[in-house]
Amino acid sequence: TLGGGVSSFDGQAFVTYNKSHGLANNQVFSICESKDGALWFSTITGGVSCYDGKTIRNYTTADGLVSNNLYASTIDQTGKIWFVSKDSGISCFDGKKFTNYTEKEGLTDNEGMCIKVDSKNNIWIGTVNNGISKFDGKKFHNYTSKAR
Repeated sequence: TLGGGVSSFDGQAFVTYNKSHGLANNQVFSICESKDGALWFSTITGGVSCYDGKTIRNYTTADGLVSNNLYASTIDQTGKIWFVSKDSGISCFDGKKFTNYTEKEGLTDNEGMCIKVDSKNNIWIGTVNNGISKFDGKKFHNYTSKAR
């Protein structure tokens, strides 16, 4: 949403969660579900919120997240959660800590828009200004219009 938090529908009624319930920010750009059933909400300016069905826990740059400005998220085949930021690269959360990747590590552009996992567990990152990056778990492979 662009300010309304997130809503859950149980088949009969909606319940809305927002900052007053502990959500990091009311602007949620992406939701993904981890293997344990927790919902992960990527927000703009608030970082990420994890809802386990009972409580909401927030993660920010203070916890090791690459940025608090997040656009998208995905979960790979091993259960790691990946977040793409608006301005600072990407983060991978293994359940204990964040590992961050930027242009310095080979990402084509720190300004990301989307992130997906393919059937071979490669992480694909769509960027704002410089094409796409594929992370194979060891290194980045970048594809831009300049590569033709």
